[in-house]
Amino acid sequence: MSYFYLGYYEQFLNDNSKKAVEYYKQAIKINPEYPMAYNNLFDSYEEIGSIEEAQKISKQLTLLFPDFPETYYQEGMKYRKEKDYTKSIESFENAIKKYKNLPNTKFYTYLGSDLKEEYIMDVEMYIILNYLNIKNFSKALNYFTQVYPKMKHRKYKNIIYIIEGLENYNETVIKSRNISQYKQNLEKTKKFGLQ
Repeated sequence: MSYFYLGYYEQFLNDNSKKAVEYYKQAIKINPEYPMAYNNLFDSYEEIGSIEEAQKISKQLTLLFPDFPETYYQEGMKYRKEKDYTKSIESFENAIKKYKNLPNTKFYTYLGSDLKEEYIMDVEMYIILNYLNIKNFSKALNYFTQVYPKMKHRKYKNIIYIIEGLENYNETVIKSRNISQYKQNLEKTKKFGLQ
């Protein structure tokens, strides 16, 4: 585990993903059954622009740890970067299923139920933003309506960004196209405090 933490230090605290790659490789060599090392190696390769290497690690991660939620989260983020928002949504939905079915200690020794819910809410936020990116305001709003009570109850840190995204989309896109729909959306969104 020490190589993993050295990699983590280099990647996230020292901003040296190139050095982090070497530490993560060592961590995998010592313990090939620890998916977070693969996950962070994938991130580090992407950060240094080694996309082919990142994709190899992504495939290994999927094959070796099909129940690991971060695999699907990473895949969702990859599709999001490529602007393939539909595939991104599918990957994020898989990540949520994996998180919900994951025993707290299977891959993460530190993952309590609060942190697991935080991860799930992060993924839900990206699903909502992806719906906005594919110009499907009604799906974004419906999805947010479903997850809003939980997010509000748990004081989710990014809830304001989701609300602002919905508000902005309704104001800048819907209003100019269909004033009636815009007004209906305003009524629906009042309960979220968008006014």
